[in-house]
Amino acid sequence: MEVKDYFIFLVFGKVAIFFLQTFPPLRKIKWKFLQEALDCDLCCGTWVYIVLAFIFGVNVAPKKGIVPKILTGASSSLLVHLVSIGCKEKWQTVNISYNSEE
Repeated sequence: MEVKDYFIFLVFGKVAIFFLQTFPPLRKIKWKFLQEALDCDLCCGTWVYIVLAFIFGVNVAPKKGIVPKILTGASSSLLVHLVSIGCKEKWQTVNISYNSEE
């Protein structure tokens, strides 16, 4: 697998995570655990990338089987999560306000 193919895999997964987190019917999940897992980029991303690893046949390890797919999903999710955090920190606008109640 080439780097460009892996990059496309990562971008496709990030778009899928975005749509899963903003899809209106999924915003109304009754179970708190599933709602929290869906709101977390890292948690949701892990499951999305595991599924995509099976669909696209992407492996970070040279072996075949289920464990390399899980490792691919977890490592890809962590990588995308860290890049997302870095981009938000670099270009996010922070508003600081001071309210004095004297």
